[in-house]
Amino acid sequence: MLTCVHLVCSFKRLDISLTYLINEFLDNSMEWTLDEAAEAGYLHLIQLLHTKGVDATENAIDMAATNGHFNVLKWLHQHRSDGASVYAMDGAASSGHLKIVQWLHEHRSEGCTEAAMDLAAANGHLHILEWLHEYRKEGASTAAMDAAASGGHLHIVEWLNHHRNEGCTTNAMDLAGANGHLHVLKWLHSHRSEGCSILAMNLAVRHCHLHVLEWLHQHRSERCSAQALRSAIELHRLDIVDFLCSNGYASDATSWGVFWAAQYADQSIFEYLVSKYEYSSKYFQIALEAASAVGSIAIVSWLLDRVKPSSTVPMDAAAAHGHLDIVKLLHKYDQPCSELALNGASAQGNLDLVQFLLNEKQVVVTTTALEKAAMYGHTEVLKLLLQHIPQETMIPNAAFQGAAAHGHLCIVEILIHRVSTLSMTNALRYATANGHGNVVEFLESVH
Repeated sequence: MLTCVHLVCSFKRLDISLTYLINEFLDNSMEWTLDEAAEAGYLHLIQLLHTKGVDATENAIDMAATNGHFNVLKWLHQHRSDGASVYAMDGAASSGHLKIVQWLHEHRSEGCTEAAMDLAAANGHLHILEWLHEYRKEGASTAAMDAAASGGHLHIVEWLNHHRNEGCTTNAMDLAGANGHLHVLKWLHSHRSEGCSILAMNLAVRHCHLHVLEWLHQHRSERCSAQALRSAIELHRLDIVDFLCSNGYASDATSWGVFWAAQYADQSIFEYLVSKYEYSSKYFQIALEAASAVGSIAIVSWLLDRVKPSSTVPMDAAAAHGHLDIVKLLHKYDQPCSELALNGASAQGNLDLVQFLLNEKQVVVTTTALEKAAMYGHTEVLKLLLQHIPQETMIPNAAFQGAAAHGHLCIVEILIHRVSTLSMTNALRYATANGHGNVVEFLESVH
């Protein structure tokens, strides 16, 4: 405040009120829109913006109603002419504000849509449903019972079933199961005929509701898809995997099951599956590739005792993801690799891994490896790679230009004498465009 007074008093002309000047200096109301103020329920701010002639839209009343700001709603109705929309009553109903719904019904003409009942049902507002049912004609849709079931609002489901005729869809049971509302699931099974779909079991797995799965298994026949087993493995739920496999719901367990277990690095599920089913070498091979990529050394070790080297993919994948221990283990079993292994390790800047590939696997340095190391600023990796190529070898333009473009001055200095004049010109242009002044200064000094 003292700073404000000092600034105001520093003006030589004080022919207007000092208080007015200070208030105006402190006033940050113009940072707000009237719609935003209405949504937040700040009536004083709304009144201030109103006196300043700030425009608004129908969203002002809509959001004030939705958020339960009754005083704001009534003030806007009396003092503004921006209007409203059906979303005002829909939103108020969704939020459970019965007095606002009633007031809008009596004082405004926009009305509502069937979304009012649907959203009230979804959020468990029985008092809103009862009032809308008696005083409004818009009705509801099947989404009302579907959403009520999804939210576990059995009293709403029962009320809709008794007082409304829209009914529901298979979404009701599917979503009740997905959210673990077994009591709703049982009621729908006994009182409605829509049934459910394979999503009921799929989603119950996805949300780890084993009790729902057990009930669906006993009382429904829709079954599930292969996605159920994959979800259970991804979520590391051995108990659900066991349930699916033991009850005939895991048709893909004998094929892709081990791949998924390897992909998600779950040793317990992997061991369970290989103890229960016979797998061909094809699926063990793809499981080896997946386990190598994610660094699951226990699964890789198990598979290497059963799979002969047939592809460079496992080591390439392990190297690309920085798993040196996996690379060493694969090397011990004579698993091959390709230049992709070095490219990936160089891009990551994994010096130990690059060293191992160059020394133990005799991988040839590629232009891609040089480019990745230079572009991503891996100085030590780049130096190591350069030691394995002839001194007179020209460096790829992309490596030098990439280092300059990303501001890696140290690498630019290392490569400066091994690039063409054209490459230097382009590097200078890229460094300038990206604002790397230190690189620009260096290149200009040697160009």
